[in-house]
Amino acid sequence: MAVVTSYHVPNDERSTDGDGKVTEVWNYLVSVDAITDTAAIAEAAISYTSGDTHPDDASLSVSAIRTTRRQDEPLVWEVQITFTTTDNGEDESEPPEDSESEIWGVRIAFSGVAVNETVNEDNAGFPIVNSAQQFFDPCPEKTYYYEQITVSFRCTQDGIGDVFSAIQSARGKINSGTVTLTVNGLSRAFAAEKLKLVTADYNTTTDGGTTFWEVNYTFIYRDTGWTLHLLNHGMYKRVAGELVNIKDKYGNDITAPVLLTADGTAESATATYKDFDIEETADFSGLFSGMP
Repeated sequence: MAVVTSYHVPNDERSTDGDGKVTEVWNYLVSVDAITDTAAIAEAAISYTSGDTHPDDASLSVSAIRTTRRQDEPLVWEVQITFTTTDNGEDESEPPEDSESEIWGVRIAFSGVAVNETVNEDNAGFPIVNSAQQFFDPCPEKTYYYEQITVSFRCTQDGIGDVFSAIQSARGKINSGTVTLTVNGLSRAFAAEKLKLVTADYNTTTDGGTTFWEVNYTFIYRDTGWTLHLLNHGMYKRVAGELVNIKDKYGNDITAPVLLTADGTAESATATYKDFDIEETADFSGLFSGMP
């Protein structure tokens, strides 16, 4: 078991926050020769440990090393090294002394994400059809801009147990009940079945000589919910309980779908829709178990 290659990815990022604290992030790819090789072996390939000084800026030192195995390439590890200036007096490598929680360093961020989805009606609710009242093939797409929420926190081994099981049951599902996110008195609430957990990952991180779990969630919020709202159209109608081909004015079977009535027994001059709840729900409370 050994490191085959290590590569410093040339995409170093340097930023300065409002308090003047500088952060610089380096990324490495480490290739190993056995799937049983551990994160420690990958980290050993990088010539930096926690507290080491930046080679070109003595005001920076290694504050965190994050190691993640690639899911699609199990023999490749991603190692991320974070350099920061001297801390501002708040040590985030362990829970605050006055806290009884095993979770700390909670951060919440909101952003937007563009998603392309097929549409079959315009913004007034009318079907999108050609001059012969036939639907376009393929159907047009519209870009929607949904809200993306990321939540990150640090956690001890004692505090991670409930989070592990909650992630397994909630990943890829929508919230069954109201979710309220609160940090230092600032909060935001989300109604049931509006929030979807799209990613949830956790990694071991070493900071200041202390090793802990770093957990990250990404949610997508849709204020209209996740119910499928589909145009009711087709090439058959139901007569006396049987499916029958719809005919054109010449008595021939139609070759493209047309609007149907709500009960599917006839053609319709106006659009009707069918709603389907296909998303699974889950209790999201365990994702935040133990948060202060």
